[in-house]
Amino acid sequence: MKNYNHILHKATTLLLTAAAALSLCLLTGCNREDLPETGKYNVSVQLDTKVLDAEGEPVNSIVIYAFTGVSSGNSNLVGYLYSDKVNPEGIFPMTLTEGGAVDFYVILNPNSNCFDIISNDETVVNIGANPIADITPTAIRAWKIRYSNNTPEIFDEWELPMSNLDGTAYGNRRFNIVNRRGWQTVPISVTRAASKVEVWFRSDGDSRNTYWGITKLTSSDPVKASGLFVATTDHIDNGESRKEVTIQSNWYYGTTDFPANADASHYYSEDNFDRIYEYYILPNTLGGNTSGDVGQSSDRENHTTLEVHYYHQGYPNFTETKLLSLPPYERNSCIKVWCALNSNEDRSFTYTVIDWDETVTNNIPDFS
Repeated sequence: MKNYNHILHKATTLLLTAAAALSLCLLTGCNREDLPETGKYNVSVQLDTKVLDAEGEPVNSIVIYAFTGVSSGNSNLVGYLYSDKVNPEGIFPMTLTEGGAVDFYVILNPNSNCFDIISNDETVVNIGANPIADITPTAIRAWKIRYSNNTPEIFDEWELPMSNLDGTAYGNRRFNIVNRRGWQTVPISVTRAASKVEVWFRSDGDSRNTYWGITKLTSSDPVKASGLFVATTDHIDNGESRKEVTIQSNWYYGTTDFPANADASHYYSEDNFDRIYEYYILPNTLGGNTSGDVGQSSDRENHTTLEVHYYHQGYPNFTETKLLSLPPYERNSCIKVWCALNSNEDRSFTYTVIDWDETVTNNIPDFS
């Protein structure tokens, strides 16, 4: 009898232990495959897909640095990822060697075909499969971008570097990584490190084959470089950096191409103009005056300018040039220049500066 009670007690103990283990698994989501290695922290960096879905903005590479100890000044690289293939879902699994307060630095298109990433001494930063030896957050925050010597002819082939800029209280950079079962999601949104210029054109023709056209656009950018993680825009190079954009000269713009009676309340829009060219440009907060006209301004060397070469086909035939000083603009801005060449008496050049993803809803000042 004693032996029977002993066996019954032992079986009951085993059953209770198994039941407790099963309850623990159900409560914690126990899954052997999700358990990270000892001392390892699995994270899934999730990018804002708005950037990945943007039309005409290819994203072909990414680099992610993860540091601990940034606040104390004793930073330690605990994770690194580089890929020259970016999946459309924007999900990048990483395994970190430490957890806690982790600062993530994310760059899209670090190896751009039209911009170079440079360090403080202006040498090109080469980013690859292995991290740079002894890399620090301070060095990364000091990186800048500048134009390369390989600017593509076609806008859709430009690759624009983007980064998660520092924000208030580390904003979109610092996350608390905990040692837990499964993968911890780290949501990251990135910001374009440059701006964009769009040139829009409108012309009215007549039955005598008289029309206006634009033969050439020349952009002069005095900004030598711009901060990639720190939004500095004061790297003025006295106009030594210059980008020339040439477009075809045999376009015909007549009354059949543009609405004859444009809606005055929504005149400056894609309904009444054609976008004839666009290109990236480094941000410059030292823009022109409110009229947008360069004139004889002593600050011209600090202005980002756009020179428009336009012509009149028909009697009389003539060619003219208009030099425009673009207004101040931050990174991730879109400058829309509207060229309305309707008659000898009605020729105007106007502009708007808006956030890249906004539509035009505000009033547009005229150039003098």
